[in-house]
Amino acid sequence: CHSGLAGETFASAGVPHVVCCQQESELKDTAALAFTRQFYLSLAVGHTVKESFDQGCKAVRATPNLRNAEEEMKKFILLPRDGNHDVPVFNARPLREWPKT
Repeated sequence: CHSGLAGETFASAGVPHVVCCQQESELKDTAALAFTRQFYLSLAVGHTVKESFDQGCKAVRATPNLRNAEEEMKKFILLPRDGNHDVPVFNARPLREWPKT
């Protein structure tokens, strides 16, 4: 992935929430897929950026057949490091019942 430098650039330019990977790290596709699925699902249902990021990391750690899952999880970074990520991106309302098709 090696997106750390790009992520730092976006954060320095004022983007309030940037997810990237450590610059010197190569990220496995399986880890990237697990993270993005859970991260975006969590955002879509109204969780904060920080909660969604944490859920994405947990999904990587729990991925079966992923070697060194704990190390893969640690490659993800939420920038800016001192930013307020305790905000939702979407104003999702809870569903009482799943819509019928």
